[in-house]
Amino acid sequence: MKTNLGIVICENFIEEIEFAVKTYNIKNVMIIPFASTCSKATNKKNQCLIEAINLCEERCNKTFIIIENNCCCSNLEDLINNKEKCTLYKMEHCLNLFINKDVVNNLLNTNSYVITSGWLKNMDKDNTSVILDRKPNKLLLLDTGIYEDSIKEIQMLANNLNLPYDSFFVGLDFFHMFIEKIILDWKLELKNKKKISNIKFLREEKYKKLKDTYKLIEKKKGQLLYILDSIYEGVFILDTNYKILFVNKGVEKLLNINNFKSVLGRDLFEIGIVHKDYRDIILNRFEKVLKHNISVPIIEEKMVQFDGNIIPVNIYSGAIEYEGNPCILSVIRDISEHKKSENLKLKIQEQSRLLDKAAEYDKLKTEFFANLSHEFRTPLNVMLSTLQLLNLIGANKTNTDSKDKISKYYNIMKQNCYRLLRLVNNLIDITKIDAEYFKLNLKNENIISTIEDITLSVTDYAKNKGLDIIFDTNVEEKTMACDADKIERIMLNLLSNAIKFTSSGGSIFVNILDKDSSIMVSVKDTGVGIPKDKQLSIFKRFVQVDKSLSRKREGSGIGLSLVKSLIELHNGTIKINSEYGKGSEFIIELPVKVLPESENITSDEDLAKESNIQRIKIEFSDIYD
Repeated sequence: MKTNLGIVICENFIEEIEFAVKTYNIKNVMIIPFASTCSKATNKKNQCLIEAINLCEERCNKTFIIIENNCCCSNLEDLINNKEKCTLYKMEHCLNLFINKDVVNNLLNTNSYVITSGWLKNMDKDNTSVILDRKPNKLLLLDTGIYEDSIKEIQMLANNLNLPYDSFFVGLDFFHMFIEKIILDWKLELKNKKKISNIKFLREEKYKKLKDTYKLIEKKKGQLLYILDSIYEGVFILDTNYKILFVNKGVEKLLNINNFKSVLGRDLFEIGIVHKDYRDIILNRFEKVLKHNISVPIIEEKMVQFDGNIIPVNIYSGAIEYEGNPCILSVIRDISEHKKSENLKLKIQEQSRLLDKAAEYDKLKTEFFANLSHEFRTPLNVMLSTLQLLNLIGANKTNTDSKDKISKYYNIMKQNCYRLLRLVNNLIDITKIDAEYFKLNLKNENIISTIEDITLSVTDYAKNKGLDIIFDTNVEEKTMACDADKIERIMLNLLSNAIKFTSSGGSIFVNILDKDSSIMVSVKDTGVGIPKDKQLSIFKRFVQVDKSLSRKREGSGIGLSLVKSLIELHNGTIKINSEYGKGSEFIIELPVKVLPESENITSDEDLAKESNIQRIKIEFSDIYD
């Protein structure tokens, strides 16, 4: 950086100023003279002066220009390029550098041509027209003391011009004070500039740091916005009035809108995205956030997209300061895909369960058909064997003994035919029920007498097995809509099971309880009972407690399943209470419903009912003596 001072001064005073700089050991000062045109420069451009100034500006950081007003150059202010670097000293007369203006004015009033020692030394002695043009009365030398031959030179000049002369010693004290003032002004200016420079430097440093900090903040802000715009979740910042101040790009996908910024400045509860079922919940959460300056737990809610589609979301809400104000930060995640994944997982689990159930069902069917083959084969073998015996008896002569045997074998074949018929009937009915083709023939019946008649009809059969059947009811008559044929079939199946699994000497109890809106029927025995782990499965299709083909009691495994289906067709229920080794109790509950008279019509099927005896024989056909 340039730190020297430049002084532009008339060449007539160059000797004096150089002497002063050397005498006072003034450093960093460059003196650049310009040619004197005292008699020609008025109102004209002094090219030499301009060149000196330009040179000084180029080499120095500060330039002081010393000129005589309206003499050296009249329009110098307009010609200076850098006015800030240049200071212009204008004097009424250049002699004011050496003596005060009053003395100068007095000297000039005498019509004397005044010159200084330096001027005299440098002037062209052959060109004296400048002096003669002024027509002075005499020559006056202001002796500054820097030129030893000044008196001799002025005497010679005066002789050549034929003019009287005089000398006046002024020295350089006045001139030195002027130069010192210039130097002091320069130093003060340098000092102020340094202060200003330091202040400016500090300010620039501070500004730079602020700018760097701002850039860093903007960079971090940009990174944060990039991150916010890159995440899947929708981010909302709301003021205390629930106006939306900020959203990220994730809101576009979350709300299914084209421009996420379109919601800025709008009330969250007025843009239609808050589901009506969750409005109060969200308001309550927001109030807690603002009141206690806390975060509330993530909850699952529903949100309405701009196209009206409702999606499940997880919402986090917490307190945040945004632009110096307390606000609410809400982060919302669309969990539709997660829900689909969960639903798919549940479906897979359900399908796995159904597959397991189907495998179990398939196993049961396999066991059932293995058992069914036994159920068909046994009566067929008995019938075939009986026919062979009858053939042998027929080959011999018929006698009384043979007639008894034929009667016995006939009954055996008939019982097994009943057994096959029962099995086929059950298979047909269970197939109809599965196909929803099976229909009830409902009619208003006295349910009490229907059940009592069925129970009493098997009493003799039970006595032959050494069993007592005890019937009891708390009401003698109860009319309700039912299919009497199916009720009879239900009761015969339950009584058949009770007789089959109760040893001789045991008892069977049939009780009816009127509960006004329903009828409860209980069939209880003192038989072998059913283990706890088997009780839940006895009403399932094809299930038997004893699965071995060598079991003591016959059965296909669809009797109780059919019973349950028939009861459910009546909108009723059946349950079991049993303790292994102590007997079982089956409890039926049927709702009471009465048909209008117009619907209570006896069908042809009712008129063609089989006799109770034949029904008992069919239902009890798998009980052998």
